[in-house]
Amino acid sequence: MMSVFNSRSAVYVVAMVVCLAVAGINIMASPHGGSGRNLGNMVSSKCSAKSSLCRRSISSRTPAGLSLSYSSLQASRYSSSQQTSLTRCSATLSPGDLVLVTGSTGGVGQLVTANLLQKGFRVRAVTRSEERGKQLFGEAENLEVVVADQRDAESISAAMDGVDGVVSCSGTTAFPSKRWDGNNGPEMTDKVGLHNLIDAAKSHSDKIKRFLLVSSTGVVRRKQFPFVIMNAFGVLDYKKLSEEYLEGSGLPYTIVRPGRLTDGPYTSYDLNTLLRATSGSRKNVEMSRDDVLNGEMSRITLAEAVSQAIQLPCTEGMHVSMMSREGEGPGSQSNLWEELYQQQQ
Repeated sequence: MMSVFNSRSAVYVVAMVVCLAVAGINIMASPHGGSGRNLGNMVSSKCSAKSSLCRRSISSRTPAGLSLSYSSLQASRYSSSQQTSLTRCSATLSPGDLVLVTGSTGGVGQLVTANLLQKGFRVRAVTRSEERGKQLFGEAENLEVVVADQRDAESISAAMDGVDGVVSCSGTTAFPSKRWDGNNGPEMTDKVGLHNLIDAAKSHSDKIKRFLLVSSTGVVRRKQFPFVIMNAFGVLDYKKLSEEYLEGSGLPYTIVRPGRLTDGPYTSYDLNTLLRATSGSRKNVEMSRDDVLNGEMSRITLAEAVSQAIQLPCTEGMHVSMMSREGEGPGSQSNLWEELYQQQQ
């Protein structure tokens, strides 16, 4: 049985290397994790119901199946025939709130943690190794490193006390790798662990203002080529199950689906170095409310997208796919991110 399993794994790996590059998918890396090296649908009416400031005109809606980038938004902003009535949303989470980040020492989680700290949030960084967490983040102000394992329901529930929001950046590789050691495969990471995390948040639902899940592009298209190959060991199945579990939890949620991740992972960097990391020339962002995009997503830009999304009532109940594109993009300007997110309603 083992030789059959290994042969089948090899076939999948070869097929993927040959066929998936065109889709911009990295199957041997976590959709949002690190490299494994040592560390050094439509938005609901809740948006307008929560705040009379959060409004949009019919002309600002993006048709289903289409996507919108910051560049196209910028180009149309000054067109009198396409001008929108977008107005500033009040924030859901705001600087000073305590945000729990899982996968905090991974490729995306470390950048999300750094970005949130830079914006003035308090962060509880969940890690399985206190030494690893402190090696990466040091004694940063407003940072609390907590040892917990979301595969252990009791452990992750204890870490939820006093939390205002949750950002889940946990993940593993799509295909068998060293990162699967210690019962860390897709089912335990992307289903069991995430369900435990969601349950823990539900037990504190009177306090939780937003639960943001970093998922992956292809979860809806997992039975279509080429994603069916990436899903050979069920990683997209488990991610989709967790998306649905979150949707049915009653928690205010946002689900972000990035493409293949670039920039880093900076798993041997300290916090100060992380804050100086840049995305090169690919700072522009393309978004779609549907799972239709193919390509790459900068981890640095994704971290900014996450920290912006949790502050906007307009992203509650939203699923949004995103990719990086050439150009300057919205940077750290909150009003430009808000316009992009509102266009996905």
